[in-house]
Amino acid sequence: AELGKAGFFGAYGRRSPARIKGGSLEASGHDDKSVSFDVDLWNAKSEFKRHQEEVAWNKDNKATTHPADAARALNKRGVQSGVSCK
Repeated sequence: AELGKAGFFGAYGRRSPARIKGGSLEASGHDDKSVSFDVDLWNAKSEFKRHQEEVAWNKDNKATTHPADAARALNKRGVQSGVSCK
């Protein structure tokens, strides 16, 4: 998925590079050795305004980015998530 260092997003994190505008992926490691993934429709590095709008909508609606939308965005990048929604 071409994940690079996340910078200020976390000491253990990896994030999609700025050149990838859609289907942003962040992987964060935790002290218990588990890894969590956050998939967003817009990359905060290159599409900050769109990313903020997505985050604000999710917060206002007490929702997360829909798995089908995330899977479609990743598929466009050639990243097969294994998630399918009809």
